[in-house]
Amino acid sequence: TCMGHYQEAVALYRGDFMVDFLPSGNPAIMEWIAFHREQFFRYLLTALENLTAFYQSKSDFDTAYSYARQMVKLAPVEESAHRQLMGLLAASGRRSAALEQYHSCRNVLWEELGVEPARETEQLYERIKQGLPVDLTSSTSSKPSAVSHLTAFVGREAELERMSDCAVNQNCRLLTLVGVAGVGKSRLALQIAS
Repeated sequence: TCMGHYQEAVALYRGDFMVDFLPSGNPAIMEWIAFHREQFFRYLLTALENLTAFYQSKSDFDTAYSYARQMVKLAPVEESAHRQLMGLLAASGRRSAALEQYHSCRNVLWEELGVEPARETEQLYERIKQGLPVDLTSSTSSKPSAVSHLTAFVGREAELERMSDCAVNQNCRLLTLVGVAGVGKSRLALQIAS
């Protein structure tokens, strides 16, 4: 049932949230749009990752491949998506395509972020290169404990300072963030946690 909902949501996706809306320079509106745009995009990536893993577990490699490919296309710097795709290609007998996917991943990471692939990606590449069997469960990413964000955290210095002071105070046993929906409580909590 959940996979059916994910499939429906992915099929309905038409691009970034309110991409054609041009706000009149109002920073509050622009922040609200950016927050929701990022949130909805993350939901899409989660749906694609779950669909890929589901069809991979059913050995329906063609369907899993289509979702993994879509994720790589939408988020080319998401290394876990490249690993899923590499694993699927190798498991379905397309070893050279899996190796080519690694090189594509490596190039994108270097050009966009100036970093090399993670050790996990390198190890998967070496296994595929040596013709060793690939454990598909290791090519998928484990769920992160916190959401990664596409935009920088800006402002809220006073709140961060108050929360930091409370966090190091031995008498502070509970810290509660209160506010209306969409003002950034979760983002602020993740920022202080990091």
